[in-house]
Amino acid sequence: MFVHWSDTNTNYRDMEKDELFCDRCKTNQLHTFRLYETKTKHYSAFSIGADYSVSVICHGCLLESRIPKQEESMLIKKYQSKIACWEGFDLLEKGKQDKAIKQFRKALV
Repeated sequence: MFVHWSDTNTNYRDMEKDELFCDRCKTNQLHTFRLYETKTKHYSAFSIGADYSVSVICHGCLLESRIPKQEESMLIKKYQSKIACWEGFDLLEKGKQDKAIKQFRKALV
């Protein structure tokens, strides 16, 4: 028996930094790209489904801005592949080659 609950659980990871022009600062500033993951269905033992979004944070004015949808979609795929690779290498270090191979295959999609 599974117990379902509807709890919004959002996590984020800072994925990369780049020097970009900030409209608010009117100068080139360091920016951090942040990947958000919001779990969409929760059960007593696990979560399935997630919504992803990407934002960029200016290090000058600390303004967090959304990314245009088309660019956001490409960045989500890129960051999910990066995460799958990181998890694959962690699994290799722990001697779990079969699970690592699954993560590396995920990164290729």
